[in-house]
Amino acid sequence: MKYVKCPCCGKKADKTEENCPFCLFRLTPFTPEEEESALKSALKHIFSPMGYFMADFTIIRAAAKKGNAEAQCRLGDVYLHGFEHIPQSRRKAKMWYKKSAANGYAPAAEILKRFKEL
Repeated sequence: MKYVKCPCCGKKADKTEENCPFCLFRLTPFTPEEEESALKSALKHIFSPMGYFMADFTIIRAAAKKGNAEAQCRLGDVYLHGFEHIPQSRRKAKMWYKKSAANGYAPAAEILKRFKEL
């Protein structure tokens, strides 16, 4: 049996599985349509008590790195507050808010104004 390391939780999963049995992270590549749907779901549920935080975080981080402004802002939120295994980092939060604002996402620009007030 061949195994693959899950990029979300780091545990070994059977290479033939579509989702990690431990954290439910998608192990097989998304089609463009599936990627968009997964991102919408992750953005909506990342802080939900019923959500799968690390799987959502991984999807959002990938979209943020590709330049999605809303995902960049949400990643800033995660770093600003810290959550589960992600430590709080005001420096990283500010960096992601700046990238989001530079991509035209107005809520990120508003958050950056508050950063200056603190």
